[in-house]
Amino acid sequence: MMSIMLNQADRLAVDDDICYTAVSPNRATLIDIACQLARQFATRAETLDASGEFPTENVAEFRASDLLLMALPPELGGRNASMLDMAQVLHALSKGCPSTALIFNMHFALSGQLAHMAQVEPEGVWRDWLQRIAARRMLLGGALSESGSWNAVMFPLATAERVEGGYRVNANRSFCTGSAGLDLIQGTAAETLPDGSRRSIYFLFTPDQPGVRFKDDWQTLGMRGSHSQGVMLQDVLVPDDALLFHYGYGQLDFSQVWLSFLAWSFAGFASVYAGIAEAARDVTVQTLVGRSRLPGTHAMAHKPTNQLNIAKMDVLNATMTAIREDTARRYPQGAFVTPQAILDTAIAKYVCVTSAPEVVNHAMSVIGGQSYFRKLPLERMLRDVRAGPFHPFSADDTLEMLGKFAFGLPFLEAGGWAL
Repeated sequence: MMSIMLNQADRLAVDDDICYTAVSPNRATLIDIACQLARQFATRAETLDASGEFPTENVAEFRASDLLLMALPPELGGRNASMLDMAQVLHALSKGCPSTALIFNMHFALSGQLAHMAQVEPEGVWRDWLQRIAARRMLLGGALSESGSWNAVMFPLATAERVEGGYRVNANRSFCTGSAGLDLIQGTAAETLPDGSRRSIYFLFTPDQPGVRFKDDWQTLGMRGSHSQGVMLQDVLVPDDALLFHYGYGQLDFSQVWLSFLAWSFAGFASVYAGIAEAARDVTVQTLVGRSRLPGTHAMAHKPTNQLNIAKMDVLNATMTAIREDTARRYPQGAFVTPQAILDTAIAKYVCVTSAPEVVNHAMSVIGGQSYFRKLPLERMLRDVRAGPFHPFSADDTLEMLGKFAFGLPFLEAGGWAL
């Protein structure tokens, strides 16, 4: 297990000991890069959280590393990284700075989707975009959330009007993670056809296009360095070559496009929050070593309730590791993704985003009142980890989805999903 300890400045530091077992040489190299970056990220995490500034240095170091294009094929400068590679890299990065890792999760979800689609549809638009992304070393993100819509992929409120050379798009989106540093952003919108019916479009746009404006609204409890601002699109021209896909409005789309994206994003979210939990456990152990409290004469590590809480944390972390790694190993790399992969990754995400807060709570119980101060990273972890259950599909929506599939009920059954 890669350990986390406190240095003299009471900051999070990532140890050199890396013990991800039974890894391939490719994965070992990627994890080593991630751990080197995480050590640097850890020295800035407290400052970024306090200031709410964008992690400019972290992103620059990520861009310059082999991690940026790792999901792409070797002929484009990538590593053909698997879902397990991605999961372990994000887990390591999150132990250094969760906000930064969250930005990279969205990058990996989109690059993983594009790489997958270029394999299953080699003559499509997907490979063209991969080539552009590789040539310009682009950082990718998404704008797939809208206030007022349960799911802006299935039910986009954004509108797309067909015009010469493309579409005119208007949208008001939330949670564009990494907004200040992105080069390319995914979006969706609804097009009304001449017969009055609607269909959805999936497209890409850049932050510097006329009509694109970030809302500067990221004043939040946690994950402050992720800069997940809202973004406005006002009469933005999306050219035809930036259109990736048409699909049915208000439908559960089981195409490879969305199955691959959801699987990569779910697995990534699971890894980010599992990383926070493991870091919280390691900080707790390191803090207790050699610490005593009157009238006791033994180190606090000898206190039975502390031992029990650490054991509970280890059980939860082991559970998260097992489900993350098993799910990622079973992902059909290079083959068609099935709906079962979505259920598997959704379960892994649910387990991790709901278990991680428990681990941090145990950590704070063990450390006590000192954990409430910013001199320890636990209070930041407490705030960061609260974001996990909100990511689509939310924790409650995930349970509803799993229950409907178990009973063979329609996914969009009236009375469910806020319908």
